[in-house]
Amino acid sequence: MANDETAAGRIRLTVDAARALGEAAMRGAGCDAEDAWALTDHVLDAALCGYEYSGLPKLLNVVDDPLFRQPRRTVSVVKETGPTALLDGHNTTGMVAAWHATRATIERAERRGIAAEIVRASICLGTARVAMGDQTGAGEPLRHAYQQAQGLEKCSKEHFNALVTYGHYLAQMMDLPAAERVLRQAVEVSNEVKGRDSLYYATAIATISPLLRLMGQLPEADALLSVAADITSKKLGRRNPAYSRIIAQQALNRSIQMRHVEAETLVNEALGIDRDTLGENHPIYASTLAIQSQILLNQQKLHEAETGFRRAEALMIERVGPNHAEVGSIRLALGHALAMSRRFGEALPYLEAGEQTLRSAFGPAHPQARQAAMVLQQVRAACGFQNIGGAIHRFFTGK
Repeated sequence: MANDETAAGRIRLTVDAARALGEAAMRGAGCDAEDAWALTDHVLDAALCGYEYSGLPKLLNVVDDPLFRQPRRTVSVVKETGPTALLDGHNTTGMVAAWHATRATIERAERRGIAAEIVRASICLGTARVAMGDQTGAGEPLRHAYQQAQGLEKCSKEHFNALVTYGHYLAQMMDLPAAERVLRQAVEVSNEVKGRDSLYYATAIATISPLLRLMGQLPEADALLSVAADITSKKLGRRNPAYSRIIAQQALNRSIQMRHVEAETLVNEALGIDRDTLGENHPIYASTLAIQSQILLNQQKLHEAETGFRRAEALMIERVGPNHAEVGSIRLALGHALAMSRRFGEALPYLEAGEQTLRSAFGPAHPQARQAAMVLQQVRAACGFQNIGGAIHRFFTGK
């Protein structure tokens, strides 16, 4: 997992060997066996998804943090009131604290039917919250990490990770000018320090491209994705999840440009890569499946799109839970496909669930949540007209 500047000396490990190395390193650094497993599992998942800079080398950032050298204790409950609890991270890293909090939340929800956990005194919890779909709760820790990163060595792993993660978060929250500023900073420093043929630069331009598409700058977004795809395929090969995510975004661009054959070819290639490298039960595979379904929806292939969205929703719920922001987006898209088929009654529960999930994840003022509420209102009205029409038909026909 060496970086791209030392490709000739890159050390290739099997997943089992990497796991053993990571766990042994963290136990040697003072973690107990359970925390060492949680840390290693988190970074290996990142590496297998193509985020090489957040793979095993990320463990060095954990150990280098000044708080890591302070006394730590097991994550514990400070206060609880039935379905809710406040947990103290006791200076543990967010990857460990979030893992303990997730387990505690599941156990509490099984007993109470609903649960919420808050964690305090933990390092780098923001990234974990984004991964869990809690965008509103991630803002402050990610902003703090970004501010701290300004004093770090340019394009060190921690500095670059803070830029890309915070920029991606701002884009999700639709703060487009701020997101563009932060992500262009990531592009500039990766180009300046690592060079235009580095994976750092490829990651930065691949991250800013969807933002540029949202801002209507499709030609620049497309050009950057082509560069990112070229760099990534040369450094990591084409059978890599990092490459598949880039070509899936290219497929979306082609679909918007009405170049449907190219779009389907690209997204089918991306799905094949994800299936072969990650398996069909991985969230990345589900995300790419949702992109394929959106491309089909754009072509008015409603039945195929519906089938894909239903499968993507089921896979995503199984892997990340029903309240993740991406589950909300998939439910909205599925509701849209059903509404386009004039199956308004079937569309309504998906639109309602999607709108609720996005409102919880992003806040009610978020543009995506507001748009979801507007679509929901329109479909409710359509359901009303449909019901009235059915009643009139039955009145006159007796059927």
